[in-house]
Amino acid sequence: MSTSSPATSIPTELLGEIFEWSTTLAPRLQPHHPLIAPLPKFDTTALVISQVSSTWRTIALTSPRLWTTMAVYNPSATALNLVNFYLSRAGSTELLALYLTEQDALKDYYFGLGPPRRPGDKEWRYTEAILRMWLKYTHRWQSIFFDFRGGPLPLALMSLDASVLTVPNLRDVAIHDGIVRAPQTKQLFNDLWNKLHTLPTLRTTYWEYGHTFSAPFFQLTAFTLRDTSLDKLCKILQQSERLENLTIEWLEVYPVHTDADLATTSTGAVTVPNLQILNLENLADTSLERTQALLKHLITPRLQELIIERIPALSLYPQSTLSDFLSQSKCSLRTLVLGKRCSEIQTLDILRFANENHLLDHLERLTMKGAFAQNVLDLFHVHRPGIPPTTSSRRGDFFPDIPFPSLLNLKIGFCRAPTDGRISEILIERAKAGAGIRLFECCVTSFDGQPYHLDHKKFKWIEDFGTECKVTYIKRLVSD
Repeated sequence: MSTSSPATSIPTELLGEIFEWSTTLAPRLQPHHPLIAPLPKFDTTALVISQVSSTWRTIALTSPRLWTTMAVYNPSATALNLVNFYLSRAGSTELLALYLTEQDALKDYYFGLGPPRRPGDKEWRYTEAILRMWLKYTHRWQSIFFDFRGGPLPLALMSLDASVLTVPNLRDVAIHDGIVRAPQTKQLFNDLWNKLHTLPTLRTTYWEYGHTFSAPFFQLTAFTLRDTSLDKLCKILQQSERLENLTIEWLEVYPVHTDADLATTSTGAVTVPNLQILNLENLADTSLERTQALLKHLITPRLQELIIERIPALSLYPQSTLSDFLSQSKCSLRTLVLGKRCSEIQTLDILRFANENHLLDHLERLTMKGAFAQNVLDLFHVHRPGIPPTTSSRRGDFFPDIPFPSLLNLKIGFCRAPTDGRISEILIERAKAGAGIRLFECCVTSFDGQPYHLDHKKFKWIEDFGTECKVTYIKRLVSD
């Protein structure tokens, strides 16, 4: 590294802290779904840091916590050797964060590209070896993420005696087991979760089906639930006073616990006082009705981030549902994410309705993952109340009424590339009105096979207004 580099002026103690944070965050930033880009066999962030320069290498080798996060995405001989190396560098007292998933087997499981992984397969043997190695250090476990949906459970886990398991420091637990197992396997998981639920240190969990009956909801700050009935979910939330991050997954591919009558359920209002992030995953037509019913009952006064993903039938989703939820919660929402399959017209109706009622005045980040035409940009024009956007969006006419006045980051999925002129018009208007967007990102799905790029020669004013524009190009793989 050059001695003139700004990095050389950073104190070694601060560099060490930065390095530790980077290794801790790296696995969390990696996608856990096989439909996304393939992952490496092992996350080598700490190893890469140690090879940049002699100074960085010295810091890395004298920082045991830098080596405590081990993320194995595809078990192999290389990954096994790296686990051994990381354990030797991690010292003898530091707490461990462990991530183990079989990405290739999981991809085959989702796409049906091949039979599930079987005992004796090469990948299965390396999974066994890595897991048995980690089981020697259970007293140092702080976070574990295990995903075995691509095949049978490892024998190392099957033979685990939960009654003698010692995990005094375990805080975060996620165990994915999507394939229906034999009764003895289900009993094993019940025993394991019963043990984990007694830990006073437990804060974050991800459950598969049927393992929530003994959960200490009163002490958890984050958890993910799958296919839970509305009544049961409301009873759980009434116990979750410390809950800050909630993800609910309602899936069609798994057994669904239906509610007898969502419209006339006896459940009253449910207040979750500390909830800050709510993520609703809808993968079945019936789950949308549950989402609506939940939002009618839920009150979250501290909610800052709302994510509604994969809505399969937005025609069933009234525009007042989201607005009523925000109104009754009286929260200052900062981030809103609407999923990929949202209807353009109804999404815009929801946003207009919420904006007109000043429910999104504090919104800073808005992501719309649908496939929109460029007229969606009219929603963000500075305009005078009562005048349609098309008549008030002329260049040079700037009015004080600003939709989403606190908006800083805007991301929209377009079905075709918007024109540079439309983008610049919006951003200039808002900047001059004192409500500039710092980052505008458009994700373009191409119908003609040609990528789209912003003409940055037309965007020299971006530096003056402090706005950054990005384009993500997605080639359309399936034609209409």
